Amino acid sequence: MKRTRAIIVVVLVLACFAFSKLAAKAGNVQLVKDGMAVSVIVLDKNAVRSAKFAAAELQYHLKLMTGTTIPIIDDDSSEKRTKIYVGESDATRKMGLKSADFEEQEYLVRVKDDYIVLIGHDSDDRGRFRYLLYRETPNKFSQIGTCYAVYDFLWALGFRWYLPTEIGIVYDEAKTVYAPAMDIQRKPYMVSRGGHELRIPDDFTGSATSPTREFLPGMDVRLFYMRLKAGGENENINHSVCTWYDRFADTHPEYFAQGQPLRQYSSQLCYTNPAVIAQTIQDARDYFDGDPDAHKKNSSIPNSPFRSNCYPVEPADNSRFCKCENCAKLMLPEPKRQSGGFRDTHSDYWFSFVNAVAKEVAKTHPDKTIGTLAYMTHAYPPENFRLEPNIKVRMALGARTWDPAETIPDTIKVWQEAYPEMTKSLHLWYLHPYYLLSRRGFESFPAFFADYIGEQFKVYINAGVNSFMYEPPMRSKGEAFLDNQLECFLTYRLADDPTLDAPKLIDEFFARYYGKAGDAMKKLYRGIQKASFDAAARNPVVTLEELQWGESGMGTRARMKEFAGYMEEAKKAVVGDREVYRKRVEIFEKGLWNKMTAAHTAFANRAAALSGTMKQVCAFQIVAPKDGDAKNVAWKQVTPLRDWRTRQGEKINRDISLKITHDGRNIYMLLEDTVETAKLTDLTTWGDGCEFFFGATRNFPYKYLAISHKGETNKLHFGELHERGEWNPKLTFHSDLSDPKCWRLYVTLPLDSIGLKPGQMLYFNASRGRNNSTEAFWIPTFGGNHEPSRFGEIWLEKR
Repeated sequence: MKRTRAIIVVVLVLACFAFSKLAAKAGNVQLVKDGMAVSVIVLDKNAVRSAKFAAAELQYHLKLMTGTTIPIIDDDSSEKRTKIYVGESDATRKMGLKSADFEEQEYLVRVKDDYIVLIGHDSDDRGRFRYLLYRETPNKFSQIGTCYAVYDFLWALGFRWYLPTEIGIVYDEAKTVYAPAMDIQRKPYMVSRGGHELRIPDDFTGSATSPTREFLPGMDVRLFYMRLKAGGENENINHSVCTWYDRFADTHPEYFAQGQPLRQYSSQLCYTNPAVIAQTIQDARDYFDGDPDAHKKNSSIPNSPFRSNCYPVEPADNSRFCKCENCAKLMLPEPKRQSGGFRDTHSDYWFSFVNAVAKEVAKTHPDKTIGTLAYMTHAYPPENFRLEPNIKVRMALGARTWDPAETIPDTIKVWQEAYPEMTKSLHLWYLHPYYLLSRRGFESFPAFFADYIGEQFKVYINAGVNSFMYEPPMRSKGEAFLDNQLECFLTYRLADDPTLDAPKLIDEFFARYYGKAGDAMKKLYRGIQKASFDAAARNPVVTLEELQWGESGMGTRARMKEFAGYMEEAKKAVVGDREVYRKRVEIFEKGLWNKMTAAHTAFANRAAALSGTMKQVCAFQIVAPKDGDAKNVAWKQVTPLRDWRTRQGEKINRDISLKITHDGRNIYMLLEDTVETAKLTDLTTWGDGCEFFFGATRNFPYKYLAISHKGETNKLHFGELHERGEWNPKLTFHSDLSDPKCWRLYVTLPLDSIGLKPGQMLYFNASRGRNNSTEAFWIPTFGGNHEPSRFGEIWLEKR
């Protein structure tokens, strides 16, 4: 709230620094008096870049607050004003304070008598520096302890950072400012505080993928995350083998998964192959020894001079693992432990590889670790052996859908119980559930969950987590920064200090960020949050879009009416208040609320179009063809499924047909597409191919089959909780490219592989083409490809 008064920040504000080595002391030091600077910022003549940047940040923020520029000087011998020593200098060395004496990321904030010291462990980087130039700003993954000291000092003066740019900086304007006495020496709790910094629309309301959209300068985004103390150790535990295709596909094909297609960027390796193990060990040793080309050997490592103490080892993001005898005997045919989409099918297999690498690397680099994910089919600890002590596990977690009052995610509990001594990491997948919906072309109901983050962090700390990487939400057309605004702030603040009072931070956000509109915006936020966490609204029986905007989901008509009332209340409250509060409410309205109302209206208006394109047919039972071969079916007697359309129900300009029948044991399909076969793209099933969807209902679970014109396949099972796993039917097919004007695909699929028999209804859809032609569907989905609510009905005749 704008007011002109003296600011004395009481020591209670600093109770957040639970990890300080020294207690705070009474007394205050004056910085500005009646609009006049009574202090100076002292910076060494040969200061490192981190200290220069920290001094500039301090000067910038104090001018925002007071309108007064505090001078930055390099010689304080004749100064009578309060000295603010930023970084190491002659004065701090006389006090016995040197940057190199601090531990990595450690810093000191000392306000005493007539001087202030803000110093920390800084990299010896004396490169060129000009404030607000991106390339001349210290990297957040370098050592910038003095910057941390300045940000803590500014926090004590009341500064908060809720959005990039000045629109998101909260502070109380004043002409007289005092700093509270304090003596705090600490470092952030989590050693690595990473995350994706994606492009943000310049007004926070647009789509980050729009070709006409203007974006915030990279410097504004970098400043925002640095002020929240993002950075620390440059820990990148993620999919690490995607570079192996370019390195070894031609020279060492035996390195790759046997019985699987060789695909650039997504090929798995044979993780029992001694040569693969040896090469990974060597790559890790080279990385720790400073190999400048490490990023070319490991796809998880950025091209950066800032190294981590943890080397990432993680398979490609799929379950197409090796089928050789040595690999297969380490895999489970069915999972013993699973939770949602996570299971232990390949835990023994994968972690045996990680163990082999870690054991050898420890011999040459005992102070380093090997990092891997607990994710997908290796989300649980191995059952038949213990992990090496130099392994660090990063647990993938969809925190947005986890209510800690109900249960702790099974993977966290299991890892905590099995390895209480292990230092662990987290991949905070804040992207979920936006990711699932964006793949289907839907707008998501905002999945707010700030009120749960405080309790979640207590679980993390108890489980031994000391680092994280967060992946922010994405809407169908780009980054949804506003959907993550409060969650982002809380995550980084609690990673810095998990003893902070999260509920108080939330209350402070609404009061200070929105002014008089704070109460209304809090009611709106918590109403949306409650809807997204409502147990009934999360019922997996309904479709994904119904879950978001239907009467059985979150954005019901009644709720949207209630939320509209809060929005209007907030807009009225800011009339006559400070202009900045009006702008912040407007940003929320344009960037979130208007998207919500548009998505809700679109869902309601599509009902007629959806029902008008549904189809019902009968698959007649035939005499089994010779050898059960689809090519031997008397296809002239089978009526084709025609009238294929775009996903939005528009007609297409070529003839596609699908014939489907069965003999009581197998389903037979013939897809014909009138395209020039010579022009089919040389891509995988996600390029030029067909997709088929088979279900016993118009919902999860269902089976998915994709076949390319080259004969590549993808076979998946989508479970009741939308998790994805392998599906291995006894499939036979033939891709016929002999006709230059038509591609024909013959498919034979056992009925029991999709859990059906004659006399039952098959819920089905098919799509064709994604690159060299308009994508076509038998049933238009009006969304993404995976839309079980849009499956048509095929009655399996029983004779």
